[in-house]
Amino acid sequence: MKFFNSANYREIISSEILRNSQVKSYKKKMSEAGGFHAAYLSQVLTNSANITADQASLLCEFWDYDERMSEFFITLVSLEKATTASLRKRLEMRIASLRAIASPAEIAVKLESSLAFERAQLLFSSSDYYAVLAALSIPHVQSEIELSNFLRIHIENLRIILTQLHEMQLTKKKADYWEVASENNATVAHNKSLTHDLVSSLHAKFCQAYINTYHSMCDAAVIPVTAEQYNALKAEMRALMEKYHGALERNGEFVAGINVSLFRF
Repeated sequence: MKFFNSANYREIISSEILRNSQVKSYKKKMSEAGGFHAAYLSQVLTNSANITADQASLLCEFWDYDERMSEFFITLVSLEKATTASLRKRLEMRIASLRAIASPAEIAVKLESSLAFERAQLLFSSSDYYAVLAALSIPHVQSEIELSNFLRIHIENLRIILTQLHEMQLTKKKADYWEVASENNATVAHNKSLTHDLVSSLHAKFCQAYINTYHSMCDAAVIPVTAEQYNALKAEMRALMEKYHGALERNGEFVAGINVSLFRF
């Protein structure tokens, strides 16, 4: 299921349950996170009950959705409970708008739900895959030689990466140059084990860059915060990432690696 193509919020809940089917007592954990009982969840999934917008927001935090995904899910929930034609129209327009935003291929790699898990593991195993996709959005950096020189990836290794990305339908080749497959309309996969692999790869790349160049930035802090401050900080960090992610498309000069971490002790 492609997230932004979901017809209603129940499809998203069902998809999350299916995706986490190997997690012990997942329905119970999800229900507790959403502030309702597992028995009530069964009623929701059979169209016998609805969750509230507050509960929807709690689920978005549990699933670690970004702002756009959260708004889409919460709006779908609100649509189910709308009682006037005026409100339904407004909510349907907002849903259509969010779907339109999500449709074009974006620089950041999006993991299509139909990809085999083995290929997903490969994609997240090295930041080089992401770097190639990001570089392909920059004009005049689309041939194999240009990409190899630009990213300082050996030409043979680059060809392997391009071939693998092509097999995942994330890139396509035209004559002697490559480009991101614009028809790819996948959603970001939230899988902590896969994300951990990518973070590890980015950190290794950062250490190399930090030692060898003066362009890199490193900052860290351990601070006392309230729960409200923590959630606000997380939202601000995500908003900043999304802001620049969309704004820099096809206007970049080089590829930057960003690794933002926030956690509770």
